[in-house]
Amino acid sequence: MSAGVDLRVAAESNVMATILAYISLGVGLGVAPQSVVPAGAPVVGVPLAHTVPFDVVLAWSQSAYRSPAAERALAFAQASAAERDKR
Repeated sequence: MSAGVDLRVAAESNVMATILAYISLGVGLGVAPQSVVPAGAPVVGVPLAHTVPFDVVLAWSQSAYRSPAAERALAFAQASAAERDKR
């Protein structure tokens, strides 16, 4: 029990669509990035105070085939990161 609340975990998932589906069915609450709560969704997202920021990374296989579009996307992401690091 913390802050007067006794938590009972009924379901867990790493799939945001599943979490949002459970919430929209009224199963309970969930913690999710605000970006996955679409406008007009049957759920409400409320920003949490005192959260810990986290880094989002782009990951790829160095040895697997990448299409020309994937190569361009990767080059764009790397250039954007380099530009950000200059600031």
